[in-house]
Amino acid sequence: QMLPGGKAVIFVVGTIDSPDNYDSATLEAHIVATGERRVILSGVAMARYVATGHLVLARGATLYAVRFDPDRLAISGTPEPIQQGVAGDPTTGATHYAISRTGALVYVPGSPDGATNRLVWANRKGETQAVGIPVGTYLDPMLSPDGGQIAVSALAGGSTDVWVYDLARKTLVRLTFGGSNTTPIWSADGIYVYYVKLRSGQDFPNTITRRRADGSRDAEELVTIPQRVYLKSISADGKSALIDHQTSSSKTNVERVALEQGAVPAPLVSTP
Repeated sequence: QMLPGGKAVIFVVGTIDSPDNYDSATLEAHIVATGERRVILSGVAMARYVATGHLVLARGATLYAVRFDPDRLAISGTPEPIQQGVAGDPTTGATHYAISRTGALVYVPGSPDGATNRLVWANRKGETQAVGIPVGTYLDPMLSPDGGQIAVSALAGGSTDVWVYDLARKTLVRLTFGGSNTTPIWSADGIYVYYVKLRSGQDFPNTITRRRADGSRDAEELVTIPQRVYLKSISADGKSALIDHQTSSSKTNVERVALEQGAVPAPLVSTP
């Protein structure tokens, strides 16, 4: 949002180590004349300046207001709650409210639970039936080769972990504990689940890891790769993987990499 007078613009910045959660996001300002970037407040999912001289900001399902000087880019006092039960999406930081120039507030009632979803079977007619896993914030569901289990990334408490759900036994097995673990892929024999262990920062190394689907043994780190990586598939012999490799903030390649430490990914598709 551009502040009055056009001297600065404010925006919310998420963290690379937690791309699907904005609990630790910061409200920042860019000063147009100098290019300076300044942190105003931490732990803000979405913020708006209003003509009364306040910032309205979202934390969870609650809106807060705090005094704000748009010239000094400084807050004064402590944020005070003004409205609870506002819907939003924790995976994007969006909170569903808006404020008019006259100070009228409109919002969609709800809670952070509104961003949860459930896994379902869908037939070719578009009819769905719940799989049976409790509702949550799920990403990247992947069915095992025999169709009997589902590996999925689940977002909770600021971390993303890989779980395996057994459809016959109706049990969940947790394979990772904390951090950001994404894009689970099954081995061809259904014994292992491969996934990427993401680390903080755009240029930090990320590790393709595997663990037995029943959780009976410790995880094995297979190959570490610079920059952000997303796993797409594992070869039938388990010796290599296809990945999306984010080599910079504006470029991602499709690459193949051997699953052994020290291996260097080979680009298959390298374009802007």
